[in-house]
Amino acid sequence: MYAGQPEGKPTGFGQKMRRVVWAGGELVWGVFKTDEFTPYELFRDQHESFFMLSGEAITRCRSIDGKPAPRADRNAGSVDFFHSGISLRGEVWGEYEQIRMSIDPFWSAEHAPILDLHSPWMMGSIQTSVWSLIHEVAAHLKRSETIDPLLTDGVASLLAFKLSELGPVAKSTINALSAGRLKAATSYIDANLEKRILLSDLSSCAGLSTSQFAVAFRKSTGMPPHRFVVFRRIERAKAMLRDKSKTIIEIAFLLGFSSQSHFTQTFKSVTGLTPMQFRMQN
Repeated sequence: MYAGQPEGKPTGFGQKMRRVVWAGGELVWGVFKTDEFTPYELFRDQHESFFMLSGEAITRCRSIDGKPAPRADRNAGSVDFFHSGISLRGEVWGEYEQIRMSIDPFWSAEHAPILDLHSPWMMGSIQTSVWSLIHEVAAHLKRSETIDPLLTDGVASLLAFKLSELGPVAKSTINALSAGRLKAATSYIDANLEKRILLSDLSSCAGLSTSQFAVAFRKSTGMPPHRFVVFRRIERAKAMLRDKSKTIIEIAFLLGFSSQSHFTQTFKSVTGLTPMQFRMQN
């Protein structure tokens, strides 16, 4: 897996950035410098956490979802976590190095559901021992070196778990989805199985935030949204395999799988059979 090439410079910033994908999102190393307070405005459809490696970032005029937010100056060792679906606005000044980790809400709902019980924004610190791993990933990215996926997946998964140390877990008062909201979400899934379905799309159908929806959906169905989508795709695939009018590779792409091998692996993990074995038996 390779780090990306340096990206373009946003207005007011001098920067270098390189990224690498991991199983639940991506890790982006960057160096930023601005000589004056510079506006920023962000909206993300994924959870994001920022790990400050060095330097200092001074902020002012901050708002979260349009509401005034306290200053959150950041220096080496600080960590921020933001839920998906929130908007950030403010001004920043400073020179600093950081790693930004994005976390797909589907991944967190299945592997780190505790993140859905935290506040929309948290800031704090994590264990000192974990920082050596963060710096190791940063060193690889700085040099644009090939990174073993075992390293990126392992470090990022550990960091996702460690984010629970940033603040107390709120007591969940989220109920299961009403019949109408559940129907809206599952109907959207069934109508869009060939597309990439985002957690923000499903939460919009139900009129909830992504974090509320992930918890409520699990309570309603007994499984996280991502797994439910996979099961729905496999059920649709079974019907198409029985029909025998389309090839297996056609079915794979019609249902949004990246390749026939990806489809075969997922189908077998759910049914215990390869698509060809299932077709032969039906």
